[in-house]
Amino acid sequence: MRKVFIRETLPKNHMRVLSARLLSSPSGGISLRKMIVAVFLILLSTLTALPSLNTIPAKASAPWSFQDNPLVKQSTSSRTSSSHAPIIINGNADFTAANGVTGGTGAASDPYIVAGWDINVSQSPWHGQYYNGPYPGIGISDTDAHFVIRNVNIYGLECTCDGASAIDIDFINVTNAVVEGSTLAYSNQAIFVWGSENLIVTGNSLSNEQVPGVTASACMQVSGSLDVVVSGNTFAQCPTGGLWVDSSNILVYHNNFLQGAVDGNLRSQDLWDNGYPSGGNYWASYTGVDDCSGSQQNVCTGPDGMGDTPYTFTTWQSVVGQDGYPLMKPFTAQTSDPQVQQTTTFEGVTVSLFGSLLQNTTSNTVSGTLSVTVTNSTTGQTVFSRTFSVSVSYRSSSVARFVLSVPTSSSWLGTTCSVNVSTDKASCIVSRDPDVDHNGVINLLDVSQVFLAYGSSVGDARYNRSFDLYGYGTVNLFDASLAALDYGLPVFS
Repeated sequence: MRKVFIRETLPKNHMRVLSARLLSSPSGGISLRKMIVAVFLILLSTLTALPSLNTIPAKASAPWSFQDNPLVKQSTSSRTSSSHAPIIINGNADFTAANGVTGGTGAASDPYIVAGWDINVSQSPWHGQYYNGPYPGIGISDTDAHFVIRNVNIYGLECTCDGASAIDIDFINVTNAVVEGSTLAYSNQAIFVWGSENLIVTGNSLSNEQVPGVTASACMQVSGSLDVVVSGNTFAQCPTGGLWVDSSNILVYHNNFLQGAVDGNLRSQDLWDNGYPSGGNYWASYTGVDDCSGSQQNVCTGPDGMGDTPYTFTTWQSVVGQDGYPLMKPFTAQTSDPQVQQTTTFEGVTVSLFGSLLQNTTSNTVSGTLSVTVTNSTTGQTVFSRTFSVSVSYRSSSVARFVLSVPTSSSWLGTTCSVNVSTDKASCIVSRDPDVDHNGVINLLDVSQVFLAYGSSVGDARYNRSFDLYGYGTVNLFDASLAALDYGLPVFS
């Protein structure tokens, strides 16, 4: 498995071939409309041959901003940590350097960073806050600022004088958080989440220990929460349970359940795999075989790295959960690769995108989660926020392409991304939504509407701002070529 990320470098040809102006033909010659149709057909015939054309630029006044990425995962093998006292943050105002914040402003495009600390839970001063405890290594409550906890090492057993538990990371009423690349061990519980929303927990090693006099807890518990992604973690030593879930819209995939399974009050919206061909989780107790492939696992010409039968589990409340595509081997990822983060301003809004994409060379897929937040550039008010779960396949060209459809208060926007897995590079652009009729597919109707409006400008009868994809005020060749290149791409909305 390899992660891919967005870099600034653009192809040398960079659409220069499309910058030439088409002149009106003389009487009796080929009409401009026919010339456009011809260009369209040529573009369609070369979609797979020219993947680099996906880097059509946005307006010069609003390009993508490629910044040094604050969401880079550092290799835990080479990481050096500095000792820090347990961190307690109650409200956004407590995100300070004294409380372990090493960077960021709390915005979606520039989250607070808490990184590189070595924390002994037994030194926590947070006593008697909830249920006669807990004593957390990092305890955060009542926040909605964006923040990332990265590459921390939290450990240590608690004083059991009041029967309270030690928790490595404790979230109460938290929104917009990421926990990644950390080692959380030797406490009663690695992660506890309650009443929280829009969280990503990825690439961590989780373990716990049962202490006499303290209620047994799973390595990770998510209760009363919404929109939580748990991916790429290893539940290493969890003798009292791996993951306890009592929440809605939980996505769990690419984790390694080496010890301890899933329990709790599962909801119908919870998902235990990321679909095919991205796959589900590795379960040490799974006993199935891998002779077949395909979304129904009925193409029996060879294995695909996923079990031919689902992995099912039953909770203490007799609720049955199912991983439809259990992994046959433990999931591995290169944690030294960075994640995606970029920001641009387009038509009065600021679009921030971050997340991670993983390549599966067995199934020729790129999958992961991408979070998109759109704010009013003037007022700062959030007008759209969603975490997309993406899984797309690629062919021999080693390029995976997809579109994220983003409705805003003024118009629909589209983020078109192209991922080259052979070079670990990707490029994304923001425009008006190329799925102009917003039906979840970019088909000939979408493309033809853009082409029929070619040459029209604001005020013309044929002009429609939905077809002016780049927002220049005129439907030009850049709009037409983008529509053609996006033809048939998977749309996530």
